[in-house]
Amino acid sequence: MKKVICALLLAATSLCARADTPPLYSPSVLVYDVTRGEVLLEKNADDLRPIASLTKLMTAMVVLDKAQEMGDTLTIDEADIDRLKHSGSRIPVGTSLEREAMLRLALMSSENRAASA
Repeated sequence: MKKVICALLLAATSLCARADTPPLYSPSVLVYDVTRGEVLLEKNADDLRPIASLTKLMTAMVVLDKAQEMGDTLTIDEADIDRLKHSGSRIPVGTSLEREAMLRLALMSSENRAASA
């Protein structure tokens, strides 16, 4: 299991006690096995780091907590364009997708327009 996790993380040095572990480019990492209560891999685990895409994570929590229908169709419109930070998007205005697809795009591709919709 340890070797699999390290390979998935593309580890950068021998942090996993395996000589064949690939490089780890992340500045910090912590992999924890909750079933055994054991740290499998760590690098700068105590460094303070901001949470990435907290807004998108909270958006997902609201959608899930409110049990919104995942099959509903949502359409990207002008209101979903980020006019504050001018972040880009690969989803054009007028695109219609089911809520589940929008949520996946928001979380997996960090799509702000999908999160907004």
